[in-house]
Amino acid sequence: MVHDRAVQGTEVALAALRSAFPDTPFRHHPGGVPGVFVPLDCLIEACRHLRDEPGLQFRFLSSVTAIDYLDRFEVIYELRSLDRKVDTSVRVAVGREDPVVPSVTGLWRTADFQEREVYDLMGIRFDGHPDLRRILLYPEFDGHPLRKDWALPARLATDGWPLPAEPHADVRIETSDSDTRIHAHHGAETEQLVVNLGPQHPSTHGVFRLVLALDGETIVDADPVMGYLHRGVEKQAEEGTYLHLITATDRLDYLSAMYSNWALALAVEQLADIPVPERAEHIRVIVGELQRIASHAIAFGSFTSDVGAYFTPFLYALREREKILDLFNELSGARMTYSYIRPGGVAQDLPEGWVERAYAFIEQFPRQIDEFEQLVNGNEIFLARTKNIAVATPEMAISYGWSGPCIRGSGIDYDLRRDRPYGIYDRFDFKVITASAGDCFDRYLVRVKEMRESVKIVKQALDALPDGPVQTPVPRNLRPPVGEASSHVEAPRGELGFYLVSDGSIAPYRAKIRAGAFINLGPLRDLLIGWKIADAIAILGSIDIVLGEVDR
Repeated sequence: MVHDRAVQGTEVALAALRSAFPDTPFRHHPGGVPGVFVPLDCLIEACRHLRDEPGLQFRFLSSVTAIDYLDRFEVIYELRSLDRKVDTSVRVAVGREDPVVPSVTGLWRTADFQEREVYDLMGIRFDGHPDLRRILLYPEFDGHPLRKDWALPARLATDGWPLPAEPHADVRIETSDSDTRIHAHHGAETEQLVVNLGPQHPSTHGVFRLVLALDGETIVDADPVMGYLHRGVEKQAEEGTYLHLITATDRLDYLSAMYSNWALALAVEQLADIPVPERAEHIRVIVGELQRIASHAIAFGSFTSDVGAYFTPFLYALREREKILDLFNELSGARMTYSYIRPGGVAQDLPEGWVERAYAFIEQFPRQIDEFEQLVNGNEIFLARTKNIAVATPEMAISYGWSGPCIRGSGIDYDLRRDRPYGIYDRFDFKVITASAGDCFDRYLVRVKEMRESVKIVKQALDALPDGPVQTPVPRNLRPPVGEASSHVEAPRGELGFYLVSDGSIAPYRAKIRAGAFINLGPLRDLLIGWKIADAIAILGSIDIVLGEVDR
């Protein structure tokens, strides 16, 4: 069904481009991911037409991916029409000698971070990008490690990484020589200071650094600095096997590892045409929605603690999460890194009595959600810290490629489980939760209400759970045919996807991770400016990042 939507969207896009630009040679992409090849000098005009034409409305740029084919680079823009519920991709080719591609940041603001990532790891420059610099690696890093001609420098084997005196020193913010400037502020003189929030700070939820320029306590500029946890998972993927990569996905969003397993499994199944047994499909939905509850519980507890409501909600949330982790421990032998969902199904069947224990959890959990909301929703401190703070308009949310609770908190009725269903989600009845204000409170509220919908889905999947096998046999050294595959799942932090390229070997030729947490950080600077430094904690917390997925 997902592939059909991409085929349909590509046919519509190709016809529209040929009609609008009759003298330009557009052609189909012949691989497994439907798309349109566009001449490099027509990229901006073609993308603008696809975005703005009333019958098309490809307003959502999901990801920017680059592939090194040795004789050329290809840059792929995965586009989505939220109105028509169809997809397509636009592809351009560029030579390896000084590769330059026009920047699409003027069309989609999410391209800011995504083009910086491609530049950082592949060395492709984007002409017209407002701030093209490294984003995951430090400025002095030697080369672009996802290029096929990049080799680990020999000196690193003995000397280690050549760390600079101050990692990630090339921040956006510019100051005077003294790093302070005098400003008039409400009748008083204040100094503009540049301060670091993190990377060692509990409210950055990991090793994330936020450089803030302050006029008094008002934020006048901000620069998110990431990469302190970067492990090169996409590079590792080229060195192992498809099944090895499952264990690496556990370390991405380590608060919802089931979804990372699932996203990779879907892409591998597309590549190798691997069927999934019915019982395994139901189990995937069950563990996926339980994982969403566990992840949202942490988001609820940490966010309420961040904004100073009080600590009790965090403890209540941990209590409920522990019950889910007990269930997952029975399934996989682990509490965070499961490697449970695998290509062809799941690792093993449900233990005896597991279904009854899952039923028991979802029977009592709605009462706990009531308790969560009673503790927080009327709390004066919480409301003052979240209501009308850092409002993201629907247009802003779409342009920045937001997904998950963030985009739904801005009033966009968009959920991959319904609009681009994978697995067997089209069989279940659930409500897509939205809120209209687009502030910190609404992003919180969407997550709480989504937990109730997850309970409904889990119950339906348990009720319909069939007998049968849970795994299609898959060779340990799987060799998918030459081709490409793209998968996307509705993870707790939004759209999580894998773009895999197979050359017929046991390892992916290219494995691109579309990380929702990374892309959701795109508008952080815009959201912060004008607010107080204390509000920065609430604003960052409302986005709900996990650094393992941000840095990859």
